Parts: sequence; structure tokens; C-alpha cells
Amino acid sequence: MKERLNSSGSEYYYEVITAGMSGYSTDQELLFYQFEGKKYCPDLTILMFHENDVWLNTQGVVPGDFPYNKPLFILEDGELRLTNVPVPEFDASLIQKSFIQKVKGWLGSKSYLYNFVARKVIEVPFLFDLAVKVGLAEDIYNADGVVPVPDYLRVWEKEYDTDISYAWEVTEALIVTLKSEVASIGSKFLVFNVPRKESFYLKDWEDTKRDYGISEKDWNVDQAGIELGVICDRNEIDYINPTEMFQVKADSLAVEGKRLYYVHDGHWNVDGHKFAGEMLVQYVE
Repeated sequence: MKERLNSSGSEYYYEVITAGMSGYSTDQELLFYQFEGKKYCPDLTILMFHENDVWLNTQGVVPGDFPYNKPLFILEDGELRLTNVPVPEFDASLIQKSFIQKVKGWLGSKSYLYNFVARKVIEVPFLFDLAVKVGLAEDIYNADGVVPVPDYLRVWEKEYDTDISYAWEVTEALIVTLKSEVASIGSKFLVFNVPRKESFYLKDWEDTKRDYGISEKDWNVDQAGIELGVICDRNEIDYINPTEMFQVKADSLAVEGKRLYYVHDGHWNVDGHKFAGEMLVQYVE
């Protein structure tokens, strides 16, 4: 983005600061902006939003192999209140792990070879069943033969339950507060939706529907982007939902045997990041 902007022949010099942090959702991004981001006096502040932010905005613990506590905003009479600060140390004794689980966790964070082999084992039912039997893998399927839908993916449901509705309320309040913080220093504000790879790759979507036992009757992989657009429109916030343009780009790259996302990962690869950067350059110009 920086290189493209500065090679466009503009009279301005552009600087681009990446402030993304693994595990952060809108809540911690707001806090970062309040205490650190403002110091850079940006002309434009871009919020890169992903659907898992919605659920995590209402959680005081970031889950995973190595969970940790984090600040937590709650809504009281429509107003945000910050709790769980100072952030307490996470009590590791609450997570009981076997020796094999600890070894797997260490290898998962250190070894490319281990992760490659682990992904291959998961993809082959016979090998996965064997790994479960010998204690090298946990059976992730329930009695119906499907994987329980993670809480953060419940934003795909076309009709939200109380928990997800509240999570969206908190998320909207956080975005509106961030808009106010951005405006207070004269910065412009943009929200950019980061869509799921299942939106563009049919096999990924079919695999996901099969694994979770869901159908398009009640679930829509683009639902979060639609809801986010409603929030931005309601609060007069500039919004880019690149889903349609990403689909066109994904189709053109497929002819060359390339993708915008990693095959075994939900993140953009180099081409995905580059394309998003090009879209942001067009917005700035």
C-alpha cells in the first residue's frame, strides 16, 4: 500500500503503519488507539474487521492452546464500561493437559514439519481415526458425526440468538466509540471487512458445511459482512466490503493456479494481502 501510493506521482509522501496484533479484537484495538495509536496522528485510520471479532468482543479470555485474559467491555444502559482491568494473570492450573498434549502444543508452535503432518492426518479419515485410538489426537466429532460449531462462527446464522445479538451490540458500541476517538484528532475513519475464504472457494465451503453439519438454509458465510455494513451505514462510517471484488480476483487467479488465501489456513497469503492493499490504495486516491 505504501509503495503503491508513493509511486503514483502524488505530491504527498505516504506512510503506512501496521498496528495489527495477533488475538486482538475491536475491544483491544480501541484501547490501543486510545493509548498509543493517537500518538501517530494518522490522517486515515483503518479498522480491519474479521467476523471472529464479534464473539471475542464479549469474552474476557482469548481461547486457544495458550489462553490468556484480556480487558472486557460490557454494556450498561447502552454505555460501554471497561472491566477485567488490570488484566489478571491467567491461572494455567485451570487447563489440565496431558504430557502428550503439552508436547503437541510445543511442536505446534515450533515445527513446520509437525504442522504439515498433522494437517495431512486430519485430512485422511483412516489416519485420523488411528491417531485418536492411540491417543495422539482428540476426537473432535460429536455423536452425530459433526464438529460442534465454534461460538465465533455463530455470526453466520441468519437469525441471531441472544448471545450473538448482544455481541453485535457491544461491537457496534466499540466501533462507534472508535469513530469518535478517530474524529477527535481530525482523522478519517474506514472499516474494511475481511471475508472468509469459504466465500470464494466452493470446496472450502462444502467441507465446512459438512464438518459442522450446517446448510445454507439457516447459515450464510457472508452474514457478518452484511451485518457490519448495516452498522456502518447506520452510523455514517465509510465501509468497504470487498467480497464481490475478491470473488472476481479469486476466479482470475484460479486460472493461474493461485489463491488469495492459504489452503490449510483462514488467512490471506501474499496475493490476498496485496489485493487488499490495492483496494485501499484506490480508496485513498
